[in-house]
Amino acid sequence: MKKTIIFSAALCACASYAQNVAIGSGGVQTDQDQQLDSVIVTGDAAADASTEHVDSYKAEATSAGTKLATSLREIPQSVTVITQERIHDQNLRTAQEYFQWIPGMGNVLNQEGFVNLRGFSAQTTVNGVPTGGLVGRTHADISAFDRIEVIKGPSGLMTGNGSPGGSINYQFKKPTSQFRGEATLALGADQARNAGIDIGGPVIESGALRARAVLFNDKRDEYVDVERRDRTSVYGVLEYDITPSTVASLGYWQQKNNARQSFRQGLAAYTDGGLLWEADPRTSMTQDWADFNFKATWLLADVEHYFNDDWSMKLSYRDGESGHPAYYSAPGASRSNSACGSNTSFSGIDRNNPASSVRCFTTEFWTDDNKHRDVDVFVGGKLDLWGQRHDVVVGANWERNQMSRTLGGSFPQYDFLNDYLNPNPHVIDTPPMAGVPSTSFNNVSRKRGIYTRATVRINDWLKMPVGGRWSWVTNSNGSQPAKGEFTPYFGLVADINQNWTVYGSYTETFNPSTARSWVAEGHPGDLLPHQFGKQLEVGVKSFWLDNRLTATAAVYDLRLKNTARADLDHTGFSIPTGEQRTRGAEFDIQGRVQPNWALGAAYAYVDAKYTKADNGQGQRVANAPTHSANLYTNYRFGEQSQLRGLSVGGGLRYSGKVLGSLPRGNTPRLEAPGYTTAHLRAGYKVNRYTELSVNIDNLFNKTYWQELGTPAGGNFYGIGRTYMATLRMTF
Repeated sequence: MKKTIIFSAALCACASYAQNVAIGSGGVQTDQDQQLDSVIVTGDAAADASTEHVDSYKAEATSAGTKLATSLREIPQSVTVITQERIHDQNLRTAQEYFQWIPGMGNVLNQEGFVNLRGFSAQTTVNGVPTGGLVGRTHADISAFDRIEVIKGPSGLMTGNGSPGGSINYQFKKPTSQFRGEATLALGADQARNAGIDIGGPVIESGALRARAVLFNDKRDEYVDVERRDRTSVYGVLEYDITPSTVASLGYWQQKNNARQSFRQGLAAYTDGGLLWEADPRTSMTQDWADFNFKATWLLADVEHYFNDDWSMKLSYRDGESGHPAYYSAPGASRSNSACGSNTSFSGIDRNNPASSVRCFTTEFWTDDNKHRDVDVFVGGKLDLWGQRHDVVVGANWERNQMSRTLGGSFPQYDFLNDYLNPNPHVIDTPPMAGVPSTSFNNVSRKRGIYTRATVRINDWLKMPVGGRWSWVTNSNGSQPAKGEFTPYFGLVADINQNWTVYGSYTETFNPSTARSWVAEGHPGDLLPHQFGKQLEVGVKSFWLDNRLTATAAVYDLRLKNTARADLDHTGFSIPTGEQRTRGAEFDIQGRVQPNWALGAAYAYVDAKYTKADNGQGQRVANAPTHSANLYTNYRFGEQSQLRGLSVGGGLRYSGKVLGSLPRGNTPRLEAPGYTTAHLRAGYKVNRYTELSVNIDNLFNKTYWQELGTPAGGNFYGIGRTYMATLRMTF
């Protein structure tokens, strides 16, 4: 209630101040007062957020955190969007590859789809609608997406409760008003081969019905031994003008992954904290019979009605389902009747005992099924008040997320021994996918929210984005950990001149607590307090070379209070630990230095620490490098050049030192040095419609560690040198 009162008072104060600025202290509006001098023209609320067919590395707008397409200049937060041109130039094929070029994004963790943003995990939205996930435990193929928008920091205004790291919005491609098509065929290292087609345009002569279809298949052996994948993505969408002012769309997307890979396995390390540098970076403990398959399906329906040029309403429905039946080997310990024998516990490799690199592995089965139902409706438009035009959005959304899981190990007679220093990919034949489940549950959560956001224009150069959300959360057992929880949003954007804008913002999010602390035997325990995330960010955005080039710099303080961990002494209970904090700075520059020279560069400083904790207080968060940077550029020779049709480019990606998971007891914490990888491309446009290109990643085959766990396992090498030759045809 206190936050709500403060929010309402602030909104009224903004309106009052705007009125005073607009009509003067006399309170009477005169003709002279109405003739306001135009200082500059900035930000267009009707800006097109699509990055397709935009010949630049610079995105113009986003609607992810605002609902209405809004110029990035008017958003008082750091937002990163990699455009379609850059995706093509770098030949990025998955979200995992995409995220590695996002400033502030920590090391992208193996292949399970988890990301680290400003030291925390992130929320997911699909076409701007919050949802519990996208494709489950894997990374999405990005062929069906126009763009992936990454908003840094808490985004509770639109997504409700969740992690404070930020929000990742997957924006699907839309039908085109004119017929367009693209086909790609590519071959590369590790027997990589992929093919895709993307076709869109009007279905009937009037253009009132439009369609688009995107199909893509990617097969390859993974960089590490034994593992491989076969990923297929199918997307289709119809868009129909019901009336001149009403548009309906219906889309379908499915991604299937047939993969052979391990589950959070990686390599072990030495008990003294040393890493297995002597191991081949392609080393894998995966067995050649492992199955790690995924399937995700989404139905997307939208109806948008335009009341007039200023006001519109949109109703959206998302229905998603993802799941995977997985069967694999995993590091295990001794158990009764184990084929490994007795006393097979493992805490790392002893340098003085070569035999200690042998470990017992169990065979496990895992089935995850996730279902998401999401509805979002909002009304947005412009209000003319006090001599200014203000953008206003009022809406509501509803989510139902269901997760069911069955996890267990097969019978102990199928346990086996394998050696980290000399692994055997086929120790045993394929065991039966049967055993006793160790974990089985079916959880359903429901979330409702009402939100409002306004961009109050105080005058021609000063804006105040302000908003709030009221959230309700219901768990499977009927409990309601959040009832009308209020989440505020405040910002200030000042256009100094045509080239410079400064901004500041305060954002929040929360996580309703379901964990309980142990009190006494037979007592249900006390409910732990909610987790609250909040961020203060200030920054500057500048625009150069006739707006071809955009630069952004920001500093921020991000905190998550009331963190907790599992109580190791009391199963099913948790212990409150305190606070996690990230202080950081980011800089990025995107666009074109010249009409034929594209450039994208970024740097991030992330000081992510456990500031209050019973274990690791003052220590850095795992796999979150303090320093990271990247640069990518591409130059296309002009029509008047003797090298016309040729394009050359490349880049560098740097990640600083990272630490492994927090240890317990006397176990040392792992540490890996920073690294830099080089990337190169060359392309030749045979004619207007056909281009050949070659991309080489990690040009110098740099050996580095991508992710660290503990001496007992979970340590992953990064990918070595790879290459891909691509034929792209447009029509």
